[in-house]
Amino acid sequence: MGDLASPDCTRIGFDDIATGAFPAVVDFRVMIADSAYRAMREHAVTNTTIELCGVLIGEVYKDSQGPFLSITDIIRGEHADTGGAQVTFTHATWAHINAEKDGRFADRRIVGWYHTHPGFGVFLSEPDLFIHANFFNSSFQVAMVIDPLQDKKGLFVWRDGVPRTLPAFWIGTHLVHADERQEPVADAAPRSDVRIEQLTRKARVASRITWALALASSSLIFVGATVIARQERAKQRLAVELSRAIIATARKPDSSVVSCPGMVSEMEKRLREVAPLEGITIITKCDGGHLACEGEVISAYQRDLVAATARAIAGVKTVDVQSVIVSHRYPVAQGDNLVRIAERLCGDARVWPWIFESNRSRIPSPDTIGLGQVLVIP
Repeated sequence: MGDLASPDCTRIGFDDIATGAFPAVVDFRVMIADSAYRAMREHAVTNTTIELCGVLIGEVYKDSQGPFLSITDIIRGEHADTGGAQVTFTHATWAHINAEKDGRFADRRIVGWYHTHPGFGVFLSEPDLFIHANFFNSSFQVAMVIDPLQDKKGLFVWRDGVPRTLPAFWIGTHLVHADERQEPVADAAPRSDVRIEQLTRKARVASRITWALALASSSLIFVGATVIARQERAKQRLAVELSRAIIATARKPDSSVVSCPGMVSEMEKRLREVAPLEGITIITKCDGGHLACEGEVISAYQRDLVAATARAIAGVKTVDVQSVIVSHRYPVAQGDNLVRIAERLCGDARVWPWIFESNRSRIPSPDTIGLGQVLVIP
């Protein structure tokens, strides 16, 4: 017979209960306020064609069970330059974050960051790991990744110097478990066979480097000379790689092409000659030597090729490709394999493992892609 007329687990009597140890030990707990998570979700769905970022506000505490993190608010990365799979945190972005932090959250601290992976799944790429390791490297700081298209979310915490998935965390009073199909964290150690300067990562790496430099210049975090030198070398390698792409895909400028109609005609002609852009329709408009391109491509690499082709035309003053949308979706064609897809859409056949990792939930092995299957191109 029950001990109460209305049994309630919170009113159990302690007199006859033995002492024991609960088998599950949570050594680091993270609690996200409902309002903070709702704010992240609202930000994430404002635009699911690009990546969005922000910082997490809260405090770290301790009790008899150990340390725990409380995330109470967020600050959006406003004024960021965005396009496709890239986001650039400008000086204005960090001026806004600092002003918000000082004005609204002076009694709390930045306890991590969040960003979206629309359609990519939940993981930390090498550029993400670089930022987390260099700018959010306090033991309590976390990284939140949200995929608003697949309705997935994940939280990463520091474990022995490496960001690892937190198996469970709280949103409000609800315990949330990590998605078992969640993609793994990228290897924290740089891989020698995948270089940072490859064009397939250009957009994301460049955006993270710009963010890092903005952080340093805004005095948000002190950055040592070694880190700055590494950033500069990375930017130089990116520039060299992009130059090679221009040489390979765009002909030398023709000084006879100087009028707007001539520039548009030349642009259309050159785009037809760029093999990775076969089947892609780009509309080019010209106003006083300023070219603006519109259309849809599959990858950031293809958009870079559009910009490179336009810049190689004599007389062109500026090139705007903000209206060239990157879909990140590719339907598998007859005779395709991941190597061929990587070579065409990413500019380097050796990065096919990145495509595989981005589609691990869709394809069990690299050689099992099917005709018409839609793949995510990172």
